Amino acid sequence: MREVIDLAPAISRGLATEPLLADAGAAVAGTLGAEAATLAHGFAGAVLLAAMAVRPGGRPIAFLAAHDIEIAGPLRALLPLAGAVPRAVGSVDRTSRDDVEAALTAETAAALWVADDRLAAASLLGLPDFRHTAHRRGIPTLVLAPGSAAVEALLDAGADLVVLDAVTTFAGPPLGIVAGRADLVAGATAARASGPGRLSLPAPDHLATLVAALAADDDERAALLQERRSQLAVHLAGYPGLSLQPSATGITVELDPETAGCTARDLAWALAGGRPALPTDDRDSAAGRLTLDLARLDARQFATVRDTLARTLAQPIPPAPWP
Repeated sequence: MREVIDLAPAISRGLATEPLLADAGAAVAGTLGAEAATLAHGFAGAVLLAAMAVRPGGRPIAFLAAHDIEIAGPLRALLPLAGAVPRAVGSVDRTSRDDVEAALTAETAAALWVADDRLAAASLLGLPDFRHTAHRRGIPTLVLAPGSAAVEALLDAGADLVVLDAVTTFAGPPLGIVAGRADLVAGATAARASGPGRLSLPAPDHLATLVAALAADDDERAALLQERRSQLAVHLAGYPGLSLQPSATGITVELDPETAGCTARDLAWALAGGRPALPTDDRDSAAGRLTLDLARLDARQFATVRDTLARTLAQPIPPAPWP
């Protein structure tokens, strides 16, 4: 069981100091399997820190027009507080890849995506296309996941930063979470120390509640992961060219393309584009590896992941649109 971080001294003073915030962020990062994480007061505070982390300096942050969600006001009204110019791409009912290609320029500070199934019909492209277009231009991708704990698997799908709501992710206190690349999380942490970022300083009793809950869950989480790895091993036995290895938050699928008949990138694309979509961490796909998060799923969601993976592997998998 992870040691519970003692936040009592800070609580007695009513202050959340940076060392305590760093310890709480490390605990959250460990649970999420992220490089790093930091915390803010509320989801809107975390969105503000994530936007400030890319140091926009008057440059645009681009997002789909349909993704201008309400976060204590419209997203387009929050981004200027971070020093960014909001740039809506496409229209509220239709956005194509050409729209995104034209909007993401060398001046763009970040590309922002809102992970919400209710918004999917407004776009002719998905997050993999959006992220790939941004990364080809060296533009970081920010993913906001306000409503569903399952969406935090997007962190493993290659987003540079993911903004989560602790209420929906952990049934926890009203905290926002910024998780992902260590350098960008460091930028979010620095942003909290000055200007509008100071408004996002979380309450220390909320930090204590969240960290204690994460620590108490460690033993159960380890047992759950082992059980689900065993289930997948049985369910996927016999597929040629496929082997399974444990990972920090789930399992890594290793593929031999000559035997399996597809590459890891092909499989990742097929899973991401399926119904239901199954995001994976495909950052090692060039080496034939995909990682699936199994820790943050309830029993029904895990069964869906298991069955979707088996069903996808049982069919011919077409090549991905890019290597």
